[in-house]
Amino acid sequence: MKGIISGEQVGNAARFDKQFRVPRRPSRRLGVDIEIREDATILWGSDRLQTFTGGMKPSLIEDILRACDGTKTARELASVCDVTEPLMDKIVALLWVSGAIEEAGPTDVESSPLGVLLSRLGNATGANASWQEAQHRINSMPICVMPHSELGTEVAGALAGTFEVINEEAAFERGVVLFIFIETASSKIEQHHKFDELTKRRVLLVSAAGDEVVVGPLYDQAITPCLRCCSSSRIKLDRGASSPAQLRLMAGIVSHHIVALVSRALLSPLPTDSLALNVVTGVQRYSPPVSRPGCPECSHAIPAIASEPTVGAVYEASVALPPREFVNVRDYQAHFLSANQQLQTKFKSWGKREKFPLPDINISDLHIQIDDLLFLAAALRFGFGIDPERTTSKIAKRWTASGGNIGSVNAFVSLPAMVGHIPSGIYGYSVSDHSLAKVSQELISATDIMIAASADLRKIASKYGTFGLRIAIMDAGCALSTVRRVCREVGRTFSMWSADLDAGSISEMLHLSSAREPIIGVSVLGKGQRG
Repeated sequence: MKGIISGEQVGNAARFDKQFRVPRRPSRRLGVDIEIREDATILWGSDRLQTFTGGMKPSLIEDILRACDGTKTARELASVCDVTEPLMDKIVALLWVSGAIEEAGPTDVESSPLGVLLSRLGNATGANASWQEAQHRINSMPICVMPHSELGTEVAGALAGTFEVINEEAAFERGVVLFIFIETASSKIEQHHKFDELTKRRVLLVSAAGDEVVVGPLYDQAITPCLRCCSSSRIKLDRGASSPAQLRLMAGIVSHHIVALVSRALLSPLPTDSLALNVVTGVQRYSPPVSRPGCPECSHAIPAIASEPTVGAVYEASVALPPREFVNVRDYQAHFLSANQQLQTKFKSWGKREKFPLPDINISDLHIQIDDLLFLAAALRFGFGIDPERTTSKIAKRWTASGGNIGSVNAFVSLPAMVGHIPSGIYGYSVSDHSLAKVSQELISATDIMIAASADLRKIASKYGTFGLRIAIMDAGCALSTVRRVCREVGRTFSMWSADLDAGSISEMLHLSSAREPIIGVSVLGKGQRG
């Protein structure tokens, strides 16, 4: 279900979304082929297996792909294949998203095994309109592997058939060059006599020890921390020497990521992360380059330079959006996957817990005379809930901004005394039916009404991965800001509770896992007038 995407969705996106770059003169990607079966049509050879189902005739897909020779527009393809132009627009968009076609490139660039690779797998990032564009990037980027080392020799040899590999002397005389600096126990980049010159260039740090190789971080003064901070951020290795066979394998891994970095056609954690790969076990580790606190070159922090960045700084660096130059168009297409579309109407299930309905309330009902129950209903609906009149089974309409319109935050209410028909205790807010589900008889506070916001990481991470925590934190800020606005409208006090906040103990009260649904904000709702 996760990878399902419809031609209707993609077709509409291609018409109205300026971030979609559907080929104007579609050309079939090199190295891909289709297989027609009784129940489906399968696309082989692309960056991932694709299956076409639905009402479209398999023979029609075959005819369209055959006609995609890079000389015809979608309108001309519609005429050749005898289908309507709107339908052809949707089919072309779907074939593009699936990795079957790309933009027609210059005809004076001859195909090669490398060209087939760049075309066949280019859909993994979608960064290049055509494989010729990726080939041009490679042809335009000389490589210098330095200083001399066993791994460096292997890497230079592996790259020689793809890139122009030049020596140090020639490299420093050139303008645009990618330097591959092989760090060893006796050769650290900070100690190199050309260090100052390297700070003005783009440098990829590489190291190896035993059965592990590290590719990265990438240094570029325009988009990364300074070279010293990049070097201090590298993944440290403490193993012995690598065998000749391991070095050859490592050279292939390094070369793959260099091709990916330069061509932008293949997937790689670079430049946002470094990769440490164990060539025996296959275990991978990732780490971002981070500015050291107080670094005079790339940090705004005032204190003296610290040896290690804070955990928060490392997390922020690990989830930071890549520089525009390295944004993958393919990632944006994830918005249109059916599973991701369905997340917006997927709400937390409260099982068989006892539920207490909340009264219906609209914006026009907000005035100072509302009672405690209506006030509570307003704070939860407008801060965390949906507009039932505009929400459908496919699209959720929310009162408050939510990243991806997913609703990554759940609300819990602690009532120290009965509110309307609802007894004291802790309740979870059920968005789908605007009610409170009894969670615990304990109280976060014995005197105040409290709203605790938790991050539904399993839900948000299913689309955004580790970036989901940041989205949830921002969503919680938006939700609690709306609650504060509701308090202001009805003349109640609002404050954030932080002095004695123990998220762990609150999680225990709510029967939550801090790893899966951490508490990220707690507010206090008072009865008095605002000061």
